[in-house]
Amino acid sequence: MTTETDARLNGGVAVSFPVRVGVGLAAIAAFVLGFVGLPQHIADVNRAGGGFRTSVVDVLYYDLQMFVLDSDPVEAGATLPVTLQIARFLAPATAAYLIFVTAQSVIARQLEAVRARTARGHAVVFGSEPAVGAVVAGLLADPAARRRWRRSRRRRVVLVAREAPSAADLLRHVRWIPGNPWDAAALRRARAHVAAEVFALSDDGTANAQAAVVVANLLADIPGRQKGPVFYGQIDDESLYASLIAREISHSDDLRLELFNPLDRIARRLLATHPPDTSDGTPLVAVVADGPIVGTMLGALAGWWRAVRAPAGPALDVRVLDVPALDGPALDVRVLDPTGDGRAWTAATHTTALRVGAAPFDRGIRELAAERAARTPAVPTFVYVFAGSDNEAIRRGAKVRSALHDARRAPHVVVAVTTPGISLDLVTTAAAGDSAGDPARRWISLFNVTNEVYALDDLRLGAGERMARAIHDAYVRACAARGETVETNPSMAPWDRLSPDLLASNRAQAADLGPKLRSIGCVLAPTTTNAEPFAYQGDELERLARLEHDRWVRSRTSLGWTFGERRDAVSRQHPDLVSWDELGEAAKGLDRQAVAAIPLVVETVGLQVVRLEPGAGTGSEAGPSPLAEGEHGELSRRVR
Repeated sequence: MTTETDARLNGGVAVSFPVRVGVGLAAIAAFVLGFVGLPQHIADVNRAGGGFRTSVVDVLYYDLQMFVLDSDPVEAGATLPVTLQIARFLAPATAAYLIFVTAQSVIARQLEAVRARTARGHAVVFGSEPAVGAVVAGLLADPAARRRWRRSRRRRVVLVAREAPSAADLLRHVRWIPGNPWDAAALRRARAHVAAEVFALSDDGTANAQAAVVVANLLADIPGRQKGPVFYGQIDDESLYASLIAREISHSDDLRLELFNPLDRIARRLLATHPPDTSDGTPLVAVVADGPIVGTMLGALAGWWRAVRAPAGPALDVRVLDVPALDGPALDVRVLDPTGDGRAWTAATHTTALRVGAAPFDRGIRELAAERAARTPAVPTFVYVFAGSDNEAIRRGAKVRSALHDARRAPHVVVAVTTPGISLDLVTTAAAGDSAGDPARRWISLFNVTNEVYALDDLRLGAGERMARAIHDAYVRACAARGETVETNPSMAPWDRLSPDLLASNRAQAADLGPKLRSIGCVLAPTTTNAEPFAYQGDELERLARLEHDRWVRSRTSLGWTFGERRDAVSRQHPDLVSWDELGEAAKGLDRQAVAAIPLVVETVGLQVVRLEPGAGTGSEAGPSPLAEGEHGELSRRVR
């Protein structure tokens, strides 16, 4: 770490390299000129009866005295040589400058320490690169935040890390707290519990969840009720992700926990920005990938296709390349296990949404190229490419395009990369167009995973927030179907115009989805392609509608609302604040519709409703979780 970096990160005064070099050269020049001019001057003074010693050590001592304005031989002589004239001004000037910079740095460090001890409303960031860099860059570019920072003159982004960052653009507004990001002492020094936002971006989702517990504990130690930060936690493990959401830990009045799964975010952002073209009917999609992203992409494709296809429409054909070798020569007779562990089923097990075939990359490319040569309709029109490195992803994207391109048509290839700022020219150079009229750039797109996954505005829409918005959207549609408007029902206002009470109500409803589902023997689990659409059985929908109404009544009454014949936001009265048995059918219908929408709501965050087998119990989530049961309970208790 450079001196300038150390000074900036720790609140000192940073001196630029050219200035440091200039001051150093000036000091050396003053010393050399003084050492050269002093012997002649001392000899002149001694001839006049001065009596100064002339050894080398004495001359060196007199020379150093000039830096503190107290060199005896210089003071004794009336006439000085030119070298000493220059040195006697240059030496104290450099010394004075260094004293000034040192004092300024000490004062700045003390002020920074005071600001650190009293910091509030800042952002705390920790985790893995390049995620931290992308989020910090987004925070520094946020115009509203920059205005606040200029007014407060505080460093509003705090980075908790074992080592200081080296990026120059992080130096101006970032305060570095050395230490383990999941250690209570480091997070206390960062004052994470009184921050506005905390971004936990480690690849270890369990550690991020434990950091949420630490922040909640720090918050609980503050006397009196204290509104805590919004905690954005990256959870890579899909089972842990579903488990934490299912345990009603995504919302509280003190600490709001917004979780996100990077793979789910990649798949959904990819389909939002680069959806397959349906203008010519049902597209045929290929996914070049292996590992967990395969199952996530298939689940997202299934949800996307169910949303865009006509009722009872055909299944979406998907070819998965770059998987372990499977038995059977035909490309479309196997369906990949969405868990990504390499198991396969026969084609009879495919869902009504997807029909999936899988093969190793090279074999699959050969077979698809042969189908292209035969001009069959089984050639993919849209291809998503993932790989372990950007170079490999680009190479495979170019190979796919070259193999499947012909004069009649070419598939659109989307290559997922992670390096910020990577150029599309690298891809188009690897896959040059076959003719001047068919440039490769037209058929190949880049999807920057880092920029898309960690885009600040989108990152702030964690799982809880997205489900809350989906709940609100479903409510607005239901009310509109009844003929209500925003004028008659203020709760139908757009999300960004809702009152704080209504925002909190939607978030609380989203947080309660997991507990309600457990009451009927169902849990939330990562989306898979082999799951049929969930359907309630017997009186389950009615039971959950009653539970939702009871929850809403408790929420409203806790905020001071009471029963009234007419809805009045000013006096906080509502006609539906009665028991379920006294509630009108129209109001019951809204609760039923809210419950009926749960499968679609959880699908927005990459989850699905799964019914447990008899005897499996209803008190735990599906799948193993890396968090111990006690840690689950602590996290749930602290954020509620």
